[in-house]
Amino acid sequence: MNPKSFIDLLTAQKGIKRATSGWEYIYYSKIGYRIIYETINTFHKHKKDLRETIDNDQKELIKHFILLNDLLKAYKYSYDFDKTMSKIRNKTIAHFDKDYFEYYKYF
Repeated sequence: MNPKSFIDLLTAQKGIKRATSGWEYIYYSKIGYRIIYETINTFHKHKKDLRETIDNDQKELIKHFILLNDLLKAYKYSYDFDKTMSKIRNKTIAHFDKDYFEYYKYF
């Protein structure tokens, strides 16, 4: 995981644990959700380059790389990442849908 993503996710988790209202809980949950979504997409954009680097320079990491890919594939399948999660992100986290019924539907 990108170190920045990890720190951001820890901060969101801290906010969730310390939330004193439902709105704070929702806010930090949305932030964490977006971090997870963007991190996974960024990883997949660079997966081929990472694989080449590992194959050429870091052969001892190949088992970890394959395991990470398998875990991400299972996660994406479990949460219907490419369909449902992208709609949630696009309608409530990264953008606010102008139709409030649509916004709250995915909220």
